[in-house]
Amino acid sequence: MNIKTYIGEAYAKEPGSNLYTLKNIVEAHSLVRQFIDLLARQVSQVAKIAVDISGVDRSYTPYATTFGLNAMSGITILGLVVGTGTDAVTMSDYKLQSQLTTNLAHAQVAFSGPTLSGSTVYIDIIRTFTNNTGAGITIREVGLYANGYGVAYNHMIDRTLYELAIGNTEAKTLAYRIAITA
Repeated sequence: MNIKTYIGEAYAKEPGSNLYTLKNIVEAHSLVRQFIDLLARQVSQVAKIAVDISGVDRSYTPYATTFGLNAMSGITILGLVVGTGTDAVTMSDYKLQSQLTTNLAHAQVAFSGPTLSGSTVYIDIIRTFTNNTGAGITIREVGLYANGYGVAYNHMIDRTLYELAIGNTEAKTLAYRIAITA
């Protein structure tokens, strides 16, 4: 089995449905160093070090909310986040290069799945962004910021280059899909 991650614009399959179709899909560059650091800590139940989104090494023991992505509306340090950075993704990235937060409304993070489709099972992490900047913007990077320990520390576990234009006052919904295919 292989694990793959994708980013795309999300559209509900039917009005009111919690199942989504993705368009403009790219395979995520996927799972930077902090993902493995947090995973190692959780599976081994031993203290490990991971760099948080402020660039600080954090050493702590396993914690029940590690990998939590459930950001409420307006929270820009957790869940699916976006930016304008264009530098190549590296294993040592710990935050987006140029995160967009000012006058970009971040809706509450939503989840769909697990969904079984043929020999693939997947979950979607979904968030809508509304541009209130007064001008068009172009998203050029998407990140996944996960909880690392309680409410205090968050870690970027994925950074992917992705291009999406959003006009002034326009809302776009993005989804991060994690899929396992047999």
